[in-house]
Amino acid sequence: MSDVEVQKPVADAPKTVIKSAIQFFFGTILSRFTGFFREVALSAWFGASPLLAAFFVAYRFSQLLRRLFGESALLSSFSPHYEQLRAESPEKAHQFFRNLFASMSTVLGGIILLLEAALFAWWKWGDASSGTEEILFLTMVMLPGVLFVCLYALFSALLQTDRKYFLPSVAPIFFNLIFLLILWVVRDWQSEYAVVALAVGVTLAFLIQWVSLLFSSGPVLRNFRNIQLWTPELKKMVSAMGLTITGIGAVQINSFVDTLFARSADLSGPAYLYYAIRLYQLPLALFGIALASALLPPLARARQAGDSQKSHALLQFALRRCLTLMIPMTIALFAFGDTIVNLVYGRGAFDLMATVETTRCLSGYALGLVPAAAVLLLAPAFYARKNFILPLKASLISVVVNLILNLVFIY
Repeated sequence: MSDVEVQKPVADAPKTVIKSAIQFFFGTILSRFTGFFREVALSAWFGASPLLAAFFVAYRFSQLLRRLFGESALLSSFSPHYEQLRAESPEKAHQFFRNLFASMSTVLGGIILLLEAALFAWWKWGDASSGTEEILFLTMVMLPGVLFVCLYALFSALLQTDRKYFLPSVAPIFFNLIFLLILWVVRDWQSEYAVVALAVGVTLAFLIQWVSLLFSSGPVLRNFRNIQLWTPELKKMVSAMGLTITGIGAVQINSFVDTLFARSADLSGPAYLYYAIRLYQLPLALFGIALASALLPPLARARQAGDSQKSHALLQFALRRCLTLMIPMTIALFAFGDTIVNLVYGRGAFDLMATVETTRCLSGYALGLVPAAAVLLLAPAFYARKNFILPLKASLISVVVNLILNLVFIY
């Protein structure tokens, strides 16, 4: 009898979802703890200066590409296809991953090179203001990191399908430690040189974060013969991913648009938004994303088995648990927002104006905490059924509404 026949996977149930979410939660707690010190050091040493705000705009653009091609969009498309192939043959699923790894590296590498060339031409010969020139240059420095962070997302998706949630969630510790080290080195540098060093550090940190997952993915990567680019299975996944990118990417597109409007309203605006969103995302990362990441693979397996009753039970269980936590978190952000901002950031170069403006931004973000958590959990239910149209429509509507509201409030 083969190993595949002997091994019986653990049946998915609310307890297994919670167990996976707990692994993700504790890994995220550790990574967020180091991330907390990263944000404290960044705000204390550099405050919310216009030059640092330019760094945040460039960083947000790289994060936009990361969210579009990696993380949720990738996991939502990868898990259903991988589980379907693994049900037929584990080796077939492994070959699918290897082909995806090679294809993704090739395509992203090409996209990054094209973007680098376009940005360089704009930076060198375009008619850009001084603030825009800084953003363009810092974006060019950080773009290579997009490849590494997307590969990290791909390997995280692979580990999560095997119920290995701790390592992917704790790996950002390596990013935070590298970033903290560079922050400490450049803390007394002139700002124009310091932000360039920070941009280089982002790329290096993303590389080390991805490498930290390679050793746990060894069995799948042992055989790199017969690699094929753009196989029929990959094309099928990418076709679904195209809709997923538009759906999930709406949140990131909105965030990037917010950053551009904030820059037009106040040169330090992107810095206020960045500091606020880091606090707003903490409960989402600890609870909403943990449950959503733990939920999608079981939903995909239930869908593959045709067990709609189990998928509904898992979804309802996750929604109840998440919303029970998010409602008190929303109240806390409104009631104690100024205290939280002052406690975390209120020192060094982070002055009173930065505290007041960041608190206002945090109050605005808090309004969307419960809906954002609900979307995180509802979207996997549609993606597990390979229904991408409804989330796509909702996302497009949100982008239009956000753009209109930005125009009204800013201008």
